[in-house]
Amino acid sequence: MNKKALSIWKKAEQQHSLGNFDEAKQLYASLTTDEYYFKRAYLRHASLSAIKCRFDINDLVLVWQTKKHDAGSIIWLLLNNIPIKAEIDDSDDNVLLQHKYSKFYPNMIVVDNRIGGIESYRYYHNCMTSGCNVILLHVADEAFDDLYEVYDCCDLVFRNYWSPILDRLKGVNFFPLGDNSAKQYPEIESLRLSSQREYLWNFLGDNTKADRQHAIRVFSPILPHRVHLVSDFFDPRKLSPTEYREILSKSKFTICPDGNLNVDTFRFWEAIEFGSIPVIINRHNFKYFQEITQSELP
Repeated sequence: MNKKALSIWKKAEQQHSLGNFDEAKQLYASLTTDEYYFKRAYLRHASLSAIKCRFDINDLVLVWQTKKHDAGSIIWLLLNNIPIKAEIDDSDDNVLLQHKYSKFYPNMIVVDNRIGGIESYRYYHNCMTSGCNVILLHVADEAFDDLYEVYDCCDLVFRNYWSPILDRLKGVNFFPLGDNSAKQYPEIESLRLSSQREYLWNFLGDNTKADRQHAIRVFSPILPHRVHLVSDFFDPRKLSPTEYREILSKSKFTICPDGNLNVDTFRFWEAIEFGSIPVIINRHNFKYFQEITQSELP
């Protein structure tokens, strides 16, 4: 990182924060050729040049840049009381990562995932320079490897997977993964008392990772339990959503090891929904779930 560029960046941010926009624009413009700062400087400069559309909550258009979520998903729960003027599917199975990145509107809620590459950057930059009001719902970034520069183009960001780094960014908020099992299946009785549940614990899923195998070995002597193992998400032996939910509702505890990379899993929230106590592996006092719920867990 260039020390001179760092100094200019800090001064530009200071002038921006003080409302001296002309001075800030000049400083940002001088950084648009810098190898380290050019993306952020370019976005900051463009944001100061854009004429913002008037925000109207009754003019919100929902734009899907990823596969549309089923009714009952956490996205629809988040949008439950928000008026949506129109719903636009801007994803395409024939386009890499499903994005078309072609439609934008004065007032938008954009649902997106796997945000990366120049197409993403151009899309959100065009939204910003057109003065659009953008609320981004960023899902499925478990590995934290998406293009966060696009957050600068958005008025608000709501995303999965809490991070202490992203939590420092202005306008970035977090929401849980929620229940991934489809709501159209018959409802399962989830309010059984603990004394009425036939299994002490369960683990249902892929056990190819070492931490999962270890957890199963540790808990195996504790009876009665229910274990159903598969090789991966697409294994034909996988339980149906109804069978899966039924076992959760009959279990006092559910073993909830990490997902592919992250401590947060659909299994954790599905267990809670059906009254089963999730058991997670401690990460040296990393209080992930307290942070994402903004409360101490019982």
